[in-house]
Amino acid sequence: MTPPSAPTSGTPGSCAPSSCAPSSCAPSSCAPGSRIFRARTARAGTVRAGTARGDPTSGRVRRSERGSATLQVVFAAVLLFAVFAVAILWSAISTARHKLSAAADLTALSAAQAPEHRTR
Repeated sequence: MTPPSAPTSGTPGSCAPSSCAPSSCAPSSCAPGSRIFRARTARAGTVRAGTARGDPTSGRVRRSERGSATLQVVFAAVLLFAVFAVAILWSAISTARHKLSAAADLTALSAAQAPEHRTR
């Protein structure tokens, strides 16, 4: 009887730590949480973004940071509302100024064209 052959490329468990290319290994064996992926990154000396070795809270949000995204979104919304309010007020003031200028010009023109009232 012949011994079972080693798994071929592309089957689960066939991904070697030295070659973890998408074409040569199954997605489950080379995923970021797998043993092979951790071995490769430990050897290369790389650390995933946002984590630190030995940090017990790696991958989790610290309790002191809970709700900080909500506050940032609220602050951004208030700031955006203030910018839009200033833009609307600016346009209203500018429109009123132009209307007053046009009214003053029309008043001056009508006063210049009116016949003089002479009393005899």
